[in-house]
Amino acid sequence: MFWNVLRMESDKIFRRRLLWIGLVIAILPMVIAFVAFFHLSQSASLAKYWIWPGGLTSALTFADGFAPGYGYSAYLVAVVVGVVTAQEYSWRTMQLWLSHGIPRPLLLLAKFTLSLVTVLLVILAFLLVGGVTSMIFAYQLHGSIDSSHFDIVQVFLSYLRTCYGILPYVGLTFLLVVVSRSAAVAVTGSILFMLAVELPLTALLPLLGANYAHIAQYLPAGLAQAMNDQNYSAAHLTMPAFISAGHPSPTIAAICIAVYTLVLFGISLWVFRRQNLTN
Repeated sequence: MFWNVLRMESDKIFRRRLLWIGLVIAILPMVIAFVAFFHLSQSASLAKYWIWPGGLTSALTFADGFAPGYGYSAYLVAVVVGVVTAQEYSWRTMQLWLSHGIPRPLLLLAKFTLSLVTVLLVILAFLLVGGVTSMIFAYQLHGSIDSSHFDIVQVFLSYLRTCYGILPYVGLTFLLVVVSRSAAVAVTGSILFMLAVELPLTALLPLLGANYAHIAQYLPAGLAQAMNDQNYSAAHLTMPAFISAGHPSPTIAAICIAVYTLVLFGISLWVFRRQNLTN
């Protein structure tokens, strides 16, 4: 039953132009930045961040955000998940599924699973476009593409870490759309949290002292940057100074991300099971 629901629900996301147009809009700034940085900094110490295979890590960083509140992939996921899930209420397809005997927890789990698949797809698009762009730069600079330092296992793990760092934002968007039943509230609330809450707190809390700086590190953006730092280490690159900051250990960050995600989804499920869907 779960896989049938998942298969039928997937069309509502992957056959929509919203996702594919949104991908182009989200990835375009990364390509522009790659081109600009490559032509402005072709020294050996800096070019490695934009040519193959270092460009793969930079592409993942761009997807996850060079600074808290600037993750283009998180914006796109918030828009897609918020709009598609909220329309289920107005189109009354939620009620249709439930009238066919689908349990509420299973239905919500299927929708949340599709949200996670959307994350995988969005981050993969950033990785592929960034990889191709960095290959082009490598060929322009050296006349060849050196794959001796390319480790597909580490790239795959970096890809998964980046996807994992986005999960709290998926959980937040999901909670807002279930509580409000409104795409506008869910999308606006998620983006405002990133821009108007996380970004100021991450900048201001460290100014108040070391203890407050530790609080900032445990915001979802700080935890995602801890994942991002591992990507640079795996690629044998030094995280650029303008995004480098103190953050928890990878294990602690992974645990906290899981807690954020599970708590937000758990509250969503608790609300959804008690919602009156007849009006």
